Amino acid sequence: MIRYPASLSLTAYLYFFATIFMVLTGVLVTNGLHEWALTKTEIIAVLYAGIVASCLSYTVMTWANKILGPSLVALYNPLQPACSTILSTIFLGAPVYVGSIIGGLFIIAGLYMVTWARYNEAQRAVTNGYSDPLLVGPRGVPAAQEGSFIDP
Repeated sequence: MIRYPASLSLTAYLYFFATIFMVLTGVLVTNGLHEWALTKTEIIAVLYAGIVASCLSYTVMTWANKILGPSLVALYNPLQPACSTILSTIFLGAPVYVGSIIGGLFIIAGLYMVTWARYNEAQRAVTNGYSDPLLVGPRGVPAAQEGSFIDP
């Protein structure tokens, strides 16, 4: 895949074409214009969801992809249910169940273990003199020279 130099404009194109597709689908599925009428509160909710929840989150995610890489950014996606549980308890007064607490602890423990392992791998690569730790094979042999499928 070719890298697109302006990733934020790529996201804007994605949203633009998705909006066109959703409006066309809505026009074909609804019975009339009366179903498109929104109250003031609904308009504010739609604008908030479109601007804050989507635009800002994808902007931050794109920025984080440039800095951390896609694998580490994707690693933090399981935190969304844990954060939504905490926020729904604070703002909506929703009860927290034992399963939610145990699941949240597992999510955080897994995130910590992967982050810790990645840090250790990077430190080991620096001490061995490799610039890309993913290309390192066993015992410090580069993976290109390893020949794991061919018996010498």
